[in-house]
Amino acid sequence: MELGSEISKKSHADTRWIDGLRGLASVAVCMSHLLGGIHPDLYFSYGDGLSRSKSWLKLPIIRLFHSGDAAVAIFFLISGYAISFRPLRRAHCQQRNALLSELGSSAFRRAGRLLLPTLAASFATMVAAQLGAFESEQSPDLMLFVMAHRRKSIAEQFNTWIREIFSLFHRNTNDLETPDLLYGTQLWTIPVELNASLVVYLYVLALTLLRTLPRLVITGLSACYFLAVARWDLFLFLSGMFLADIAARRESPPPPQGYLPLTEGSSNFPRHQHRLRTGPRVVRYLGLFAALVVGLALASEPTINAAEAPSWKHLNRLVPPSYMEGQIGRFWVAIGAFLVFFSVERITLAQTILSLPLVLHLGDISFGLYLVHNAIMSSVGAWIISLISGPTEKMGIAGTRDRGESWDMGALVVVGLIFGLSWGTAVLFHWFVDRPSVGAMKRLEARLRDS
Repeated sequence: MELGSEISKKSHADTRWIDGLRGLASVAVCMSHLLGGIHPDLYFSYGDGLSRSKSWLKLPIIRLFHSGDAAVAIFFLISGYAISFRPLRRAHCQQRNALLSELGSSAFRRAGRLLLPTLAASFATMVAAQLGAFESEQSPDLMLFVMAHRRKSIAEQFNTWIREIFSLFHRNTNDLETPDLLYGTQLWTIPVELNASLVVYLYVLALTLLRTLPRLVITGLSACYFLAVARWDLFLFLSGMFLADIAARRESPPPPQGYLPLTEGSSNFPRHQHRLRTGPRVVRYLGLFAALVVGLALASEPTINAAEAPSWKHLNRLVPPSYMEGQIGRFWVAIGAFLVFFSVERITLAQTILSLPLVLHLGDISFGLYLVHNAIMSSVGAWIISLISGPTEKMGIAGTRDRGESWDMGALVVVGLIFGLSWGTAVLFHWFVDRPSVGAMKRLEARLRDS
């Protein structure tokens, strides 16, 4: 068997848990908008907010179930890891030609991979808006996530959509404030993903000829610099590349029999004695578990009023002054996401849980769920709330916004119905939009590629 095929198969087997982590992150984004739309107080810390509620859903770590900020941080770190792992593994195996081929192929297909599904989802949202799908007045909090409304004509609606798409991808890349987007507020992350991906490709290309240690030092220092200057997005992407480099070195297969280094005296081929055991296995796992718990706690920083949150204001004094008031929470969330990924990558039990079939299924449809959930929630979801809360107001649907910590049967019914519809739509989107988009980019590359 060729070394290249060994790399491909082992890479897929070793990293499938990452798809599961991505799936849970997409569910967290969905729940952030859904639960936050019904109960906006959840965006604040425990004991803080509109009603000073002390709901158990606002407790650290538990709140990660509906924390969009933490989920986005995980998305970014996973992306940096995923797009750099295979090229870096080729680098450790001294397969320069294969490295350049994979790097070029990935960079070529990246824009289409992100943009085609995004354009399809936002176009469908635009059509739905013109049909009056987002005109509900019963659930104004849900309307914060899709703010499009019916225009005088479909031509006017289309022109509005075109202008928003162009403005979305021509925003200042240093501006990480979430913009008010008409056709889905969650779409702000797509151009950030694309720009940061190009930075990672550049780093891999520029550093691939270096030895492992200098490459890790440059990548790590660059990540720390970007974190200090409030570019937490690039910190997460480069942190993903940093962890991928370590994993690629750790998991690279031994050289095939008769292997000759590319250059005389080359010693850059990975050695396999590098998996350090600095103490008893129990101590090692206790350290990893502690890092995981600290990471989960840091990633639990609330979305709103983070700078003055009772349980966070002292810690937030350590945040660099380059972070604007609305972005202060991103600092610790980014560090928390790094610690979580670092720990999970080394805890077999956590990887086993993330590799369960249901979790992997969520990973498969994660991009579709991310793109479509706001449109479903702000249209059919708003209709469901108005339908149920009318005859059964005593169940606590409309009243949850006013009763602080109240979560009764009506609210649970609404959450279950809307998430189920979002999941079903995401499955359809995955099969009829997402997968065909991937295939289309592969065919386009094959057609244009110089043979």
